[in-house]
Amino acid sequence: MAQRDLPPIVDLLRSGHAYIKLSAPYRISQGAPNYDYVRPLVRHLAEANPARIVCASDEPGENRPP
Repeated sequence: MAQRDLPPIVDLLRSGHAYIKLSAPYRISQGAPNYDYVRPLVRHLAEANPARIVCASDEPGENRPP
């Protein structure tokens, strides 16, 4: 992962001091409905501490793709 701000977030996940909500991949994916672009990020976060991952929906969502 090349994002500069990601390591502190991953450290918080590993320590159990944070949760991450995974939802709305279309907001950052450049290839919706194919979300391969975000898969490495999601995998990296989930592997840091799977017990601290919250999967959710943004319904009723905003910023939906056309």
